[in-house]
Amino acid sequence: MSRTAVVPTVLIALDTMVSESRVGAKIPSERVLSQQLGVSRMSVRKAVDHLVRDDIVERRHGSGVYIKQLRVASRMQMVSFTEEMKSRGLVAQNRVVSIGPTSLTKAQARALQVPIGSAAMEFTRIRGAGGEPIGVETVIVPEWTGFEFSTSILGGSLYEYLIRQYGVDVISAEVRVSVETPDSVVAGYLQREASQACLKINMVDMDSRGRKLMAVSCWYRPDRYHIELNTSRRFAGSAGEVLHG
Repeated sequence: MSRTAVVPTVLIALDTMVSESRVGAKIPSERVLSQQLGVSRMSVRKAVDHLVRDDIVERRHGSGVYIKQLRVASRMQMVSFTEEMKSRGLVAQNRVVSIGPTSLTKAQARALQVPIGSAAMEFTRIRGAGGEPIGVETVIVPEWTGFEFSTSILGGSLYEYLIRQYGVDVISAEVRVSVETPDSVVAGYLQREASQACLKINMVDMDSRGRKLMAVSCWYRPDRYHIELNTSRRFAGSAGEVLHG
């Protein structure tokens, strides 16, 4: 059965409920959810079936349905992963799996607006909370910034470290979101099959002076992380706008 066969409002409501609840919490019964959402119990049951198949919740015979995994909703604000977890009452866990010098490729140099082959520092961290891996982040920082990193420093918030140590505040980013299949190494870090697609977010972070400080590539498990966006439709006719949809 496809997700399109399930009432969208039910899936959205349950997704939100799981994202805002702790692992092990019990979700309301089908009867209660159907009353709250104004849909049939069959629609609720189909939505729960999807969450069970996605390994997000589990049915316990004679007891009910319980949240099985951590799932985080990102509102795509300029906050660190550590800050985002803290706002949800969770403790972020960062494990550095690689760190060292590198030379920028053509694509990396273009993104950071520096010469090809420029020296940089590259590190990869597994991001998690509640003992579960949520994402894998690779960060490339050009040498001109003068930033220095170590495994101990990268165990915490990168943004907080830059403010505290260098007085540099990351305030904006160029962001591209896609769905792609990671390589076997990243899939292993995420405890996921290599053939399973993941959410990928590429960013170039900038400070208040518009300087491009770092290029970031993040892979997230779609069953444990999703993005919430608030959008609005402006009146047509503004210069430079492309209308679609």
